[in-house]
Amino acid sequence: MNQIHTRSEQLDLNLLKVFEAVYRERNLSLAAQALYLTPSAVSHALARLRRQFDDPLFVRDGRRMSPTAACQRLARRCWRPWRGCASCCSTATGSSRDRAGSRSASACPRRPRPCCCRR
Repeated sequence: MNQIHTRSEQLDLNLLKVFEAVYRERNLSLAAQALYLTPSAVSHALARLRRQFDDPLFVRDGRRMSPTAACQRLARRCWRPWRGCASCCSTATGSSRDRAGSRSASACPRRPRPCCCRR
């Protein structure tokens, strides 16, 4: 039996972690370091995201990666649900990393304090 799948049903949610890291760091090497991945792995994941969304998402701007307009829209629409999911998962697993004092899943990566959207 054939099933019709939308793009969102086929999305590998692990790619959203890569998207978030590249968006936050604006640099593939720094994103790779933050994720404990190789730059090549991040580049391949970004290529998959680009195919998934049919958009370059990030463009080179000197040594930095600048988000496209579509990337910024995607970030705004996905940020809250993604952070909520990550927060839920870390709470459910009792993540020791959060208890150790590193940035919690509820914090925006671009801000050192908890995100204003959590109010």
